[in-house]
Amino acid sequence: MVNVVTFGSPVVQSARLTDAIVARIADLRDGGAMVIVVCASPAVVADALAQRGYASMLLPDHFTIGAFDEPARSGIPLLVGGGQEEAMALAATFESARVIVYADAHGVMSADPERVPAATPVEFASYMELMELADLRAGALPPVAAERARALGVPYEIRSIVENRGTIVRDDAFEERSKPVTSITISTGAAFVSVRPVHDDGDRWRRQRTQMVEQLAARGVSLEMLQFFPKRMRFTVDADRVDLAQDIAAELSLHSHATTHCAKVCVVGSGIRSTVGVFCKVFAALRERDITVLHFTDSNVTISLLLQEHEAAAAEQALHEAFVTGSTLPAAASILFDLNLRRLRVNGREVRLGVRQAMLLKVLIDNVGRVVRAEEVARCLFNTDGKDELAALRVHVHNLRKKIEEDPADPRYVLTIPNQGYLFVR
Repeated sequence: MVNVVTFGSPVVQSARLTDAIVARIADLRDGGAMVIVVCASPAVVADALAQRGYASMLLPDHFTIGAFDEPARSGIPLLVGGGQEEAMALAATFESARVIVYADAHGVMSADPERVPAATPVEFASYMELMELADLRAGALPPVAAERARALGVPYEIRSIVENRGTIVRDDAFEERSKPVTSITISTGAAFVSVRPVHDDGDRWRRQRTQMVEQLAARGVSLEMLQFFPKRMRFTVDADRVDLAQDIAAELSLHSHATTHCAKVCVVGSGIRSTVGVFCKVFAALRERDITVLHFTDSNVTISLLLQEHEAAAAEQALHEAFVTGSTLPAAASILFDLNLRRLRVNGREVRLGVRQAMLLKVLIDNVGRVVRAEEVARCLFNTDGKDELAALRVHVHNLRKKIEEDPADPRYVLTIPNQGYLFVR
């Protein structure tokens, strides 16, 4: 095993090369593994190691690892300049390697411990979860490094420098967890904008909303949580850009209304799509605290909720209690499907799926909450939607239900919508 070590930006920027940093490198070296340190100041790290009696070797910017293989395998750490993205790329060149990112704090936390005292370090996380958390500025990695790790399939860990504990990140990490949610995060400083047409003209409105999006982009206004409705569009912008967004709406002869002092609360977890009852539990937890949801969207691993800023901390606490420190979802809701590995667990037992059944379940989960026409599903499975393929689809749906439903005759996950198609219920 090759250990590629890098440091989180707070450590590099503060130049705090403490005894703990040296101890982490020494621990790996003494364990007999090959150690390559990738950081912004390799010479400073080398000096810190030398001061404590440890030899190391500085590598040039452009190097071939084979030329330094013997020193590395004899226990001498190799040091090279670079950052977290370069560390991921270097690890991918080895047959068996992992990246260890050392940061000031824990790896990934289930919530912000300053607001939620019961927050705990997350032991396992998936690539997709870390990419989402990085985009939300809640992860120890920048988004580009998280994306590089996922694209290259490089396993990595984010550890505390002092405690040497943290989060293991890999593709099958969800298999190690019993709950669908990994972390609850908050980002503040948002404004919620609702735009509607002045005239009841569908064609004109479709052109106007397209122009609205184009003008926002042209003037550097970033949109999030964008949704279109027949007579309305909604989105969020940074609070300091809300006036510009409304000016653009006025220029296009559109009505707009803005709600300021908003916060986005995100529920992040690989099991959100494939675990029934998550949405229901989210809104039930907030309703119990009389917290109003202004707007919401969801993606593969995230449910994003827009709230008033003064209610965000209470929402984070409520959702953390519901999904992390509280009970797990009831047994009737425990269907867990890893879309990448095509592994399915139903009530704790692993179920084998055929290739077509796995493809079918993936199509349904990818369209969770939306009726998918039978012809569309057939084309995904068979590349055509003829009479024979539709008949074969019905057989596959029947067999899938036998594997995942408690009562296949009265399904709760995969529903048939007469004369329309199929619906996967979260």
